[in-house]
Amino acid sequence: MRRVHLSPREITAFGSHGVTMVSPGRVRGPVPGFGVHLATFAAGAVVGRHETRLWQLLAVVSGGGWAAGADGVRVPLAAGDAVLWQPGELHESGSDAGMVAVLVESPVVPVPDAG
Repeated sequence: MRRVHLSPREITAFGSHGVTMVSPGRVRGPVPGFGVHLATFAAGAVVGRHETRLWQLLAVVSGGGWAAGADGVRVPLAAGDAVLWQPGELHESGSDAGMVAVLVESPVVPVPDAG
């Protein structure tokens, strides 16, 4: 086992505010571009509207917030909820009271189609 320190960075691109992210790393090898990140949203935080590069899954671990896709409609999210955006899709997310979420980026669909 090796202990590592993960340094959070503030997200400011796309008019974002109140969000810090740590990135435990990206996988190199059979799935280039695959990454996992932990995002902490303060009360009133927003990750501004932008396009995804890859498939992106946002899974809420604690707290609650909202996410919007290409249509701009905000969908409420709570712990245990997740949203999936496809490559190139415009999206944004935020929280009124605070939220912690795991983000998974992948060039291939990271979860089975729920139908």
